[in-house]
Amino acid sequence: MNSLHISVNGITETTFGDIPTGEGSWAMPYTQKAQQLGIVYGQTIGGILKFRPNDSITRAEAVIILLRAANIPVNSSLQTTDFQDILDYA
Repeated sequence: MNSLHISVNGITETTFGDIPTGEGSWAMPYTQKAQQLGIVYGQTIGGILKFRPNDSITRAEAVIILLRAANIPVNSSLQTTDFQDILDYA
């Protein structure tokens, strides 16, 4: 959000069940704003929408976040790769 010059001021709650709210979570307003802008979606795991902030990020997750942030459309029909982590994020 900082790189895109997008303010996260005033965001005090999150829809991600694994991101704490309040002053203890510096990441909360950034992840919530990214979700509001369609840059990240999260995953529903066990009926709870999660961001998985402590998990390693895959190559595919990083690329799709960057593409969404830059408003670059992804054409999944052009996707051919041997990288296993790409297939889940097209």
